[in-house]
Amino acid sequence: MKRLSLALILSALVTPQVLANDVKDINNPHTIFIGIGHGDVEFQYTLDGLSKKDDRTSEVEFSGYRYQFNETWAIDARYMRGKPGFFTGLFHSSSKVSFHSRIVSAQGQLPLSKRWSLYGNLGINNYDWDIVTSSNNGQVERQALQKENGTGLFAAAGVKVAWERVELTFDYQVLKMGDLDTDVFTLAAGFKF
Repeated sequence: MKRLSLALILSALVTPQVLANDVKDINNPHTIFIGIGHGDVEFQYTLDGLSKKDDRTSEVEFSGYRYQFNETWAIDARYMRGKPGFFTGLFHSSSKVSFHSRIVSAQGQLPLSKRWSLYGNLGINNYDWDIVTSSNNGQVERQALQKENGTGLFAAAGVKVAWERVELTFDYQVLKMGDLDTDVFTLAAGFKF
């Protein structure tokens, strides 16, 4: 998944400018996209009868589909998976967080130039997550698993560069998932048809 994301991103960067299209052009209203991101996860958990708050780094992978209704509005559906970040394993070994989120959102776009635009998403996510926590209570290590599923908020704000068939986006995303909140910076590449 990461190799494919990187290949799409690099191909978008080297696409000749002669293929550039006005971002207002919606002759290709369908877009499929994939992306990766890194950020923070804050969560609340219970261990040894005590409620605690903690945070960790998280890596995310996502893919999705967007339909552009007009030059301003689109609907976006995506699947996102989060797992412990690289630094979590190095510095924070007491808790491991993973989540899955299915997201539907509306996207508004504000063109800045022929290819560049700002955008924002607002929608809902159906999520499930689990946290494995450990504590060294005297000589015995205790472990607890906490799970939750439900519906929460999804919001994103970012910048997009679009060519005739390819787009590249960079954004900041926030997911509210009950006792777990995450905010990540993401990079994605999309293909329009």
